[in-house]
Amino acid sequence: MRSSDMKRRIRHHIDNLGHEDERVARRSEQYLVDCYGAEAIHELIEACEDPNPNVRHRAVWVIGHTRDPAAYDSIMRLTRDADFNVMADAILGLGRLGDIRAMPWLIDCISGKDIDIPMACWYACHAIKLMGAPAIDYLVPLLYDADDDTIGRAVLLLGDIEHESVIRHLFDRLKCANAPLRVEILGSLSVSRYSRVIEIIDLYLDNEDEHVRECARASHDIFLEAHPA
Repeated sequence: MRSSDMKRRIRHHIDNLGHEDERVARRSEQYLVDCYGAEAIHELIEACEDPNPNVRHRAVWVIGHTRDPAAYDSIMRLTRDADFNVMADAILGLGRLGDIRAMPWLIDCISGKDIDIPMACWYACHAIKLMGAPAIDYLVPLLYDADDDTIGRAVLLLGDIEHESVIRHLFDRLKCANAPLRVEILGSLSVSRYSRVIEIIDLYLDNEDEHVRECARASHDIFLEAHPA
């Protein structure tokens, strides 16, 4: 139960999101993240409809940090906002929110499927990274049923997700990949923290393709440098 004093303080910081002094606006933005979070969810959702784009983009930035499922619809609406900063923070906000309902739309963004939003792919990639392990099941199908650019993005994103199941998925794709894709997968595996990765990389040290061999050797060295015995 929120006290009247808490409501007043939340309202004060919400009102400051559109303050002409950038320092004041940022300070209130950070207070809302650090001190109130989901306690301010109703006011933040209202702020997402504010006519001032500065208020909207700060509100959606804060609202993502609440990880409150009630914010999902408001954030999704703002991914179509006419203001670029609002749109960008809304896409990133989906990743911070961590609501798995956003994944099909984010996958469409990185696959270029009828998403007419400037730089949507770039921001969607970052949102998926923020999602972490729950994104794995949505990314794996792209390894087999997508264009080369989308497959490359899926490989990089899976490599950035610290989860052991990723190694199996990338290794399975590595075995039936062409040389350019093998290079991408080996590079992605080299940043893993799991020790079994070095065994996979070493399988390709003597590969018939020169580029694959060079990448395997470089990936081998990168892994050992990051994980000295």
